[in-house]
This record gives sequence, structure tokens and C-alpha cells, in this order.
Amino acid sequence: MNPKTYWFARKTFGWGWTPASWQGWLVTAGFLAIVFLLGRVFPPATHRIDYFGGIIAASVLLLTVVMLKGEPRQGG
Repeated sequence: MNPKTYWFARKTFGWGWTPASWQGWLVTAGFLAIVFLLGRVFPPATHRIDYFGGIIAASVLLLTVVMLKGEPRQGG
């Protein structure tokens, strides 16, 4: 199913990746935990810039890991 041990597999339909190993699921769970914690530490109602800045940073980190450890994009 996952011969090259990619952490994330390219989706069959649409754009993006999905976790394909326990490492991919761990990274995904870590991202969700960071988003949850950001909401608790920096409530968006009062710390909008800190909250959304953290979300952007976490998203860039997630995308970087997916691009490095995921199945290559089709045609790229």
C-alpha cells in the first residue's frame, strides 16, 4: 500500500495529500493540537494577530513537512 514509506499519499481525486502512515497521522494530530492550543492561549476575539499569525506559521510548517515527506505531486 505504501511501498516508499511516504508519510502522506497524494489524493486520487482532487488536490492535496492524506496521511498514509503513523508518522503522517502524528504530524496531522500535532497540527490540530497546535491549532487548539493557539485558540486557548491567544483567544481570537482579543489576540487576533497572534492567533492568526500562529495559524499561518503552523500551516506553513505542516505544508513543509507534507512536501518533504509526502508522495510527489503529479506532474511535478
